[in-house]
Amino acid sequence: MWKFPAMDNVGGSAPFVYEDNVFIGSEDKHLYSIQTRTGRQNWRFATGGPIYTSPRVRFEHAFFGSDDGHFYAVNVKTGRSAWKARAYGAVRSTPFVDDERVFFWHRRWLYFFVWNWPLVKPSGRLKQNVMSPPPPL
Repeated sequence: MWKFPAMDNVGGSAPFVYEDNVFIGSEDKHLYSIQTRTGRQNWRFATGGPIYTSPRVRFEHAFFGSDDGHFYAVNVKTGRSAWKARAYGAVRSTPFVDDERVFFWHRRWLYFFVWNWPLVKPSGRLKQNVMSPPPPL
């Protein structure tokens, strides 16, 4: 058993386990990759705001949002950014990832928007972005 000393609260972020590593966001504005067997940090990735979303991993990339108004794709082996997308406000939803797309919800002006980021597999590069209109009131 081990424990990992984060620099700040973990907040609402739940950990995600992928290939003997656990990924978790923190209020200290970092996403952490930690070895599940030893509790040692592999890397940490800095954002401009606290991370309240739970990351999801697919195609060797961790996908998550931050209160800095961006949605990120980070390589799980290196901890380097593959891309980031501007969401114009805090992103606090946990993304859904399938074989080709990443979806996340973003609340803006009391509407909910869904952004769809189709990926070029398995590179993780952003192919296109599409924003659906808000539902009618």
